[in-house]
Amino acid sequence: MNTKLLILLAALAPAGFHAGADETAIETAAEVATAESGDSEREALLEALRAAISFAEAGMTADRSCLAAPLDKVDLTAVDNRIDAVAPLVPYSDKIRSYADILRQFKDISQAFANCQEFDTKPYSMAMVDSVQSVLLNIYETGEEILSPSQKDGINALYERAGAYQPAVATFDSLLGAIDDEIDMFRAKDDGDKLCANEIERILKEREADIAAIKEYRYLSQLFDRYSKELSDSPRNLTPDIRDELARMMSEE
Repeated sequence: MNTKLLILLAALAPAGFHAGADETAIETAAEVATAESGDSEREALLEALRAAISFAEAGMTADRSCLAAPLDKVDLTAVDNRIDAVAPLVPYSDKIRSYADILRQFKDISQAFANCQEFDTKPYSMAMVDSVQSVLLNIYETGEEILSPSQKDGINALYERAGAYQPAVATFDSLLGAIDDEIDMFRAKDDGDKLCANEIERILKEREADIAAIKEYRYLSQLFDRYSKELSDSPRNLTPDIRDELARMMSEE
């Protein structure tokens, strides 16, 4: 079989096969391509190529599963594999070229979205949130024609979540202040550890909703766990390291 056709046919398996596909098309293409060489070889190759490309186009239209996943669950390796699979066919079909362009665009959007998801692993800063939201707006606009409504909703949700980071910091600061207000009077007492521990336990139970909001953000969740441990080890502890970090983030308003 012609080497060039072998390359094209090899590309069709990942690019075009899907449930219900007419796989006899590829067999027909292969049979034609193995016809006698000589004057008929060029025409045989062209006929096989037409059948192969038609098969690939139909498969790509029917199977777009790698483009349908929620943006936070996209398998970038699978998208890369699909891009590599269709590459040999791009010069022979406008439809396949368009599909390859969409795949590359979708990969860029998915990678940018994944990067934005990591924002809450870092301390809050206004500049960081502004940057994340700017990227999200850009990929929303870039993907206007190729993203599904649910994928766009995912971008909107992450945009809003990034915008709620500062209020979560303020909630943490408010919680710390509420605990201070209740235990300051007990810190100097002989039984201060017990008195402070009782008040801390009460306040934490009363503000479970606030704690849940704080823990929505990975960096704040880790900071809160440190705060809780320091108070558990020493209820009178002023937790200066936590206070300094919260003060720095609060100054970003």
